Amino acid sequence: MSNQTLRRRDITALALGAIGTGVAGKAFAAKPAARIKLGSGSDTTTTTTNTTTTTSTDTSTYCGLSLDSYNHDSFAGQTWNVNRDTSKSYAIQQVVGTTPPRHRFEVRNGDFWVNDSNVRNRAEFQCLTRYEPGRDVWFSYAIRIRKGTPVTKWNVIGQFHATPDSSDGNASPPFAIELNPDSAGGEAMRFVRRFDPQPTTSVSPQPIVMHKRAFARDHWYHIVGRVVFGWRDDAAVDLWMDGAKIISLANTNVGYNDLKGPYWKFGVYRAATAETLIVDYANMEIGVTSLLSRVGSPLPIL
Repeated sequence: MSNQTLRRRDITALALGAIGTGVAGKAFAAKPAARIKLGSGSDTTTTTTNTTTTTSTDTSTYCGLSLDSYNHDSFAGQTWNVNRDTSKSYAIQQVVGTTPPRHRFEVRNGDFWVNDSNVRNRAEFQCLTRYEPGRDVWFSYAIRIRKGTPVTKWNVIGQFHATPDSSDGNASPPFAIELNPDSAGGEAMRFVRRFDPQPTTSVSPQPIVMHKRAFARDHWYHIVGRVVFGWRDDAAVDLWMDGAKIISLANTNVGYNDLKGPYWKFGVYRAATAETLIVDYANMEIGVTSLLSRVGSPLPIL
Protein backbone atom coordinates (compact mmCIF):
# COMPACT_ATOMS: atom_id res chain seq x y z
CA MET A 1 0.00 0.00 0.00
CA SER A 2 1.40 3.42 -0.94
CA ASN A 3 2.21 6.20 1.46
CA GLN A 4 -0.37 8.28 -0.38
CA THR A 5 -3.09 5.79 0.48
CA LEU A 6 -2.07 5.83 4.14
CA ARG A 7 -1.97 9.59 4.49
CA ARG A 8 -4.28 11.18 6.98
CA ARG A 9 -5.44 14.73 6.48
CA ASP A 10 -3.62 15.94 9.60
CA ILE A 11 -3.55 19.59 8.64
CA THR A 12 -4.15 22.75 10.55
CA ALA A 13 -7.48 24.43 9.79
CA LEU A 14 -7.38 27.95 8.45
CA ALA A 15 -7.71 30.43 11.28
CA LEU A 16 -11.22 31.21 12.52
CA GLY A 17 -12.29 34.82 12.32
CA ALA A 18 -12.62 37.63 9.88
CA ILE A 19 -9.18 37.24 8.31
CA GLY A 20 -9.08 35.25 5.11
CA THR A 21 -7.10 34.95 1.93
CA GLY A 22 -7.77 36.83 -1.22
CA VAL A 23 -6.12 36.82 -4.61
CA ALA A 24 -2.93 34.71 -4.71
CA GLY A 25 -3.37 33.81 -1.03
CA LYS A 26 -2.68 37.32 0.25
CA ALA A 27 -4.19 38.24 3.61
CA PHE A 28 -6.75 41.01 3.54
CA ALA A 29 -8.88 43.10 5.85
CA ALA A 30 -12.43 43.90 4.84
CA LYS A 31 -13.01 47.28 3.23
CA PRO A 32 -16.42 48.82 3.97
CA ALA A 33 -18.80 49.37 1.11
CA ALA A 34 -21.94 51.45 1.05
CA ARG A 35 -25.21 49.71 1.74
CA ILE A 36 -27.99 50.14 -0.79
CA LYS A 37 -31.64 49.92 0.19
CA LEU A 38 -33.38 47.54 -2.16
CA GLY A 39 -36.86 47.61 -0.75
CA SER A 40 -39.05 46.02 1.90
CA GLY A 41 -41.16 42.93 2.17
CA SER A 42 -44.53 42.34 3.79
CA ASP A 43 -45.59 38.77 4.35
CA THR A 44 -46.75 36.48 7.11
CA THR A 45 -44.18 34.67 9.23
CA THR A 46 -45.03 31.70 11.45
CA THR A 47 -42.62 31.04 14.31
CA THR A 48 -42.94 27.85 16.35
CA THR A 49 -41.10 27.05 19.57
CA ASN A 50 -41.27 23.75 21.45
CA THR A 51 -44.51 24.81 23.11
CA THR A 52 -46.07 27.76 21.30
CA THR A 53 -46.84 29.02 17.82
CA THR A 54 -47.08 32.72 16.97
CA THR A 55 -47.88 34.51 13.74
CA SER A 56 -46.53 37.93 12.82
CA THR A 57 -46.16 40.14 9.76
CA ASP A 58 -42.71 40.61 8.27
CA THR A 59 -42.25 44.24 7.23
CA SER A 60 -38.47 44.04 7.12
CA THR A 61 -36.40 46.43 5.02
CA TYR A 62 -33.68 44.75 2.99
CA CYS A 63 -30.38 46.12 1.78
CA GLY A 64 -27.42 45.05 -0.32
CA LEU A 65 -24.27 43.49 1.10
CA SER A 66 -21.16 45.30 2.34
CA LEU A 67 -18.35 43.65 0.39
CA ASP A 68 -14.62 44.26 0.22
CA SER A 69 -12.59 44.44 -2.97
CA TYR A 70 -12.34 40.63 -3.08
CA ASN A 71 -16.16 40.22 -3.03
CA HIS A 72 -16.06 39.08 0.62
CA ASP A 73 -18.52 39.72 3.44
CA SER A 74 -17.80 39.35 7.17
CA PHE A 75 -20.23 38.21 9.88
CA ALA A 76 -20.52 35.50 12.54
CA GLY A 77 -16.80 35.81 13.19
CA GLN A 78 -16.06 34.49 9.70
CA THR A 79 -15.20 35.79 6.25
CA TRP A 80 -17.39 34.67 3.35
CA ASN A 81 -17.15 34.48 -0.41
CA VAL A 82 -20.34 35.49 -2.20
CA ASN A 83 -21.48 33.09 -4.95
CA ARG A 84 -24.38 34.58 -6.93
CA ASP A 85 -25.48 36.12 -10.20
CA THR A 86 -24.06 39.59 -9.63
CA SER A 87 -26.50 41.13 -12.12
CA LYS A 88 -29.46 40.23 -9.85
CA SER A 89 -29.89 42.59 -6.89
CA TYR A 90 -32.43 40.26 -5.26
CA ALA A 91 -30.06 37.24 -5.16
CA ILE A 92 -28.75 37.85 -1.60
CA GLN A 93 -30.13 40.59 0.63
CA GLN A 94 -29.75 41.44 4.29
CA VAL A 95 -32.38 42.73 6.70
CA VAL A 96 -31.42 46.23 7.86
CA GLY A 97 -30.40 46.54 11.50
CA THR A 98 -30.24 42.87 12.53
CA THR A 99 -27.29 41.54 14.54
CA PRO A 100 -26.49 38.73 13.90
CA PRO A 101 -27.59 39.43 10.32
CA ARG A 102 -30.67 37.86 8.76
CA HIS A 103 -30.29 37.04 5.05
CA ARG A 104 -32.73 36.41 2.22
CA PHE A 105 -31.68 34.26 -0.76
CA GLU A 106 -33.64 34.11 -4.00
CA VAL A 107 -32.98 32.13 -7.17
CA ARG A 108 -34.99 32.40 -10.35
CA ASN A 109 -34.89 30.71 -13.70
CA GLY A 110 -31.83 31.97 -15.60
CA ASP A 111 -29.78 33.09 -12.58
CA PHE A 112 -26.21 31.87 -13.11
CA TRP A 113 -23.06 32.45 -11.06
CA VAL A 114 -20.08 33.18 -13.31
CA ASN A 115 -18.24 30.02 -12.18
CA ASP A 116 -21.20 27.71 -12.82
CA SER A 117 -22.55 26.25 -16.01
CA ASN A 118 -26.01 27.21 -17.20
CA VAL A 119 -27.48 24.04 -15.71
CA ARG A 120 -27.14 25.35 -12.12
CA ASN A 121 -28.73 28.21 -10.18
CA ARG A 122 -26.93 29.52 -7.12
CA ALA A 123 -27.05 32.21 -4.40
CA GLU A 124 -24.75 31.18 -1.51
CA PHE A 125 -22.28 32.32 1.09
CA GLN A 126 -19.05 30.28 1.21
CA CYS A 127 -17.08 30.29 4.46
CA LEU A 128 -13.31 30.62 3.97
CA THR A 129 -12.45 28.46 6.99
CA ARG A 130 -11.57 24.79 6.38
CA TYR A 131 -12.16 22.17 9.09
CA GLU A 132 -9.77 19.24 9.41
CA PRO A 133 -10.90 15.69 10.30
CA GLY A 134 -11.21 14.62 13.91
CA ARG A 135 -12.38 18.01 15.19
CA ASP A 136 -15.86 18.96 16.42
CA VAL A 137 -17.48 21.46 14.07
CA TRP A 138 -20.67 23.13 15.31
CA PHE A 139 -23.29 25.14 13.44
CA SER A 140 -26.55 26.75 14.50
CA TYR A 141 -29.09 28.81 12.60
CA ALA A 142 -32.75 29.30 11.78
CA ILE A 143 -34.15 28.70 8.30
CA ARG A 144 -37.46 29.52 6.63
CA ILE A 145 -38.53 28.45 3.14
CA ARG A 146 -41.00 30.94 1.73
CA LYS A 147 -44.33 29.97 0.22
CA GLY A 148 -44.11 29.29 -3.48
CA THR A 149 -44.26 26.71 -6.24
CA PRO A 150 -43.14 23.26 -5.00
CA VAL A 151 -39.62 22.35 -6.07
CA THR A 152 -39.26 20.12 -9.12
CA LYS A 153 -35.52 19.31 -8.91
CA TRP A 154 -32.84 18.92 -6.24
CA ASN A 155 -31.87 21.88 -4.06
CA VAL A 156 -29.00 22.14 -1.56
CA ILE A 157 -29.79 24.60 1.25
CA GLY A 158 -26.75 23.99 3.46
CA GLN A 159 -23.55 22.01 2.88
CA PHE A 160 -20.02 21.24 3.90
CA HIS A 161 -18.22 21.28 0.57
CA ALA A 162 -15.02 19.30 0.04
CA THR A 163 -11.71 20.99 -0.79
CA PRO A 164 -10.53 18.69 -3.60
CA ASP A 165 -6.92 17.81 -4.20
CA SER A 166 -5.46 18.62 -7.61
CA SER A 167 -6.00 15.02 -8.77
CA ASP A 168 -9.65 14.90 -7.64
CA GLY A 169 -12.81 15.52 -9.56
CA ASN A 170 -15.39 17.97 -8.21
CA ALA A 171 -17.28 15.65 -5.87
CA SER A 172 -20.66 16.36 -4.31
CA PRO A 173 -20.62 17.60 -0.70
CA PRO A 174 -19.76 15.12 2.07
CA PHE A 175 -22.54 16.65 4.18
CA ALA A 176 -25.63 18.34 2.77
CA ILE A 177 -29.11 19.49 3.70
CA GLU A 178 -31.38 19.18 0.69
CA LEU A 179 -34.85 20.22 -0.38
CA ASN A 180 -36.18 17.83 -3.00
CA PRO A 181 -39.41 16.66 -4.63
CA ASP A 182 -40.67 13.44 -3.10
CA SER A 183 -42.30 10.42 -4.69
CA ALA A 184 -45.77 11.47 -3.50
CA GLY A 185 -45.65 14.71 -5.48
CA GLY A 186 -44.78 16.92 -2.52
CA GLU A 187 -41.51 18.13 -1.03
CA ALA A 188 -39.10 16.67 1.50
CA MET A 189 -36.07 17.87 3.42
CA ARG A 190 -33.27 15.34 3.72
CA PHE A 191 -29.87 15.20 5.37
CA VAL A 192 -27.18 13.21 3.55
CA ARG A 193 -23.51 12.25 3.94
CA ARG A 194 -20.86 10.95 1.54
CA PHE A 195 -17.37 9.57 1.99
CA ASP A 196 -14.43 8.10 0.10
CA PRO A 197 -11.25 6.75 1.77
CA GLN A 198 -9.32 6.62 -1.50
CA PRO A 199 -6.58 9.23 -2.06
CA THR A 200 -8.22 10.30 -5.33
CA THR A 201 -11.96 10.88 -5.70
CA SER A 202 -12.86 11.06 -9.37
CA VAL A 203 -16.58 10.24 -9.13
CA SER A 204 -18.98 11.43 -6.45
CA PRO A 205 -20.07 8.66 -4.06
CA GLN A 206 -23.78 8.03 -3.77
CA PRO A 207 -25.42 9.95 -0.91
CA ILE A 208 -26.33 8.11 2.27
CA VAL A 209 -29.57 9.49 3.73
CA MET A 210 -29.29 10.11 7.47
CA HIS A 211 -32.75 11.63 7.90
CA LYS A 212 -35.70 12.62 5.73
CA ARG A 213 -38.75 14.60 6.77
CA ALA A 214 -41.69 16.65 5.58
CA PHE A 215 -41.55 20.37 6.30
CA ALA A 216 -43.85 23.37 6.34
CA ARG A 217 -43.21 26.44 4.24
CA ASP A 218 -43.18 29.84 5.98
CA HIS A 219 -42.11 28.17 9.24
CA TRP A 220 -38.86 29.05 11.01
CA TYR A 221 -36.91 25.88 11.86
CA HIS A 222 -34.07 26.05 14.39
CA ILE A 223 -31.17 23.76 13.45
CA VAL A 224 -28.14 22.87 15.56
CA GLY A 225 -25.51 20.44 14.32
CA ARG A 226 -22.19 18.86 15.30
CA VAL A 227 -20.06 17.11 12.69
CA VAL A 228 -16.71 15.36 13.07
CA PHE A 229 -15.21 14.56 9.67
CA GLY A 230 -13.38 11.32 9.01
CA TRP A 231 -13.35 8.34 6.66
CA ARG A 232 -11.94 5.57 8.92
CA ASP A 233 -15.06 4.90 10.99
CA ASP A 234 -14.06 7.88 13.13
CA ALA A 235 -16.66 10.47 12.10
CA ALA A 236 -19.78 11.59 13.98
CA VAL A 237 -22.98 13.53 13.28
CA ASP A 238 -25.46 14.93 15.82
CA LEU A 239 -28.28 17.16 14.64
CA TRP A 240 -31.27 18.78 16.32
CA MET A 241 -34.27 20.48 14.75
CA ASP A 242 -36.61 22.63 16.86
CA GLY A 243 -35.09 21.13 20.00
CA ALA A 244 -35.55 17.48 19.00
CA LYS A 245 -32.61 15.28 18.10
CA ILE A 246 -33.08 13.78 14.65
CA ILE A 247 -29.59 12.38 13.88
CA SER A 248 -27.14 10.63 16.20
CA LEU A 249 -24.27 8.83 14.48
CA ALA A 250 -20.92 7.71 15.89
CA ASN A 251 -18.07 5.63 14.42
CA THR A 252 -19.26 6.52 10.94
CA ASN A 253 -17.77 8.12 7.80
CA VAL A 254 -18.24 11.67 6.53
CA GLY A 255 -15.79 13.26 4.11
CA TYR A 256 -13.01 12.61 1.62
CA ASN A 257 -9.31 11.81 1.86
CA ASP A 258 -8.15 15.34 0.97
CA LEU A 259 -5.21 17.47 2.07
CA LYS A 260 -7.54 20.23 3.25
CA GLY A 261 -10.83 19.83 5.07
CA PRO A 262 -14.30 20.95 3.96
CA TYR A 263 -15.90 24.37 4.34
CA TRP A 264 -19.45 25.48 5.13
CA LYS A 265 -21.83 27.02 2.57
CA PHE A 266 -25.43 28.17 2.96
CA GLY A 267 -28.07 29.66 0.70
CA VAL A 268 -29.56 27.98 -2.36
CA TYR A 269 -27.74 25.80 -4.90
CA ARG A 270 -29.86 23.78 -7.31
CA ALA A 271 -30.36 22.23 -10.70
CA ALA A 272 -31.57 24.96 -13.06
CA THR A 273 -35.35 25.00 -13.17
CA ALA A 274 -38.30 27.30 -13.78
CA GLU A 275 -39.72 27.92 -10.29
CA THR A 276 -38.51 30.70 -7.99
CA LEU A 277 -37.22 29.70 -4.55
CA ILE A 278 -36.77 32.09 -1.62
CA VAL A 279 -35.08 31.01 1.61
CA ASP A 280 -34.37 33.06 4.75
CA TYR A 281 -31.56 32.37 7.23
CA ALA A 282 -31.12 33.95 10.65
CA ASN A 283 -28.50 33.75 13.41
CA MET A 284 -25.87 31.81 11.47
CA GLU A 285 -23.08 30.49 13.72
CA ILE A 286 -20.28 28.15 12.66
CA GLY A 287 -17.05 27.12 14.39
CA VAL A 288 -15.31 24.70 16.73
CA THR A 289 -16.87 25.98 19.98
CA SER A 290 -19.82 23.95 21.27
CA LEU A 291 -23.26 25.35 20.41
CA LEU A 292 -25.17 22.71 22.37
CA SER A 293 -26.86 25.43 24.43
CA ARG A 294 -28.62 26.63 21.26
CA VAL A 295 -30.70 23.43 21.22
CA GLY A 296 -32.79 24.55 24.17
CA SER A 297 -32.16 28.29 23.89
CA PRO A 298 -32.06 29.40 20.24
CA LEU A 299 -31.27 33.01 19.48
CA PRO A 300 -34.38 35.13 18.82
CA ILE A 301 -35.20 35.87 15.19
CA LEU A 302 -35.03 39.62 14.68
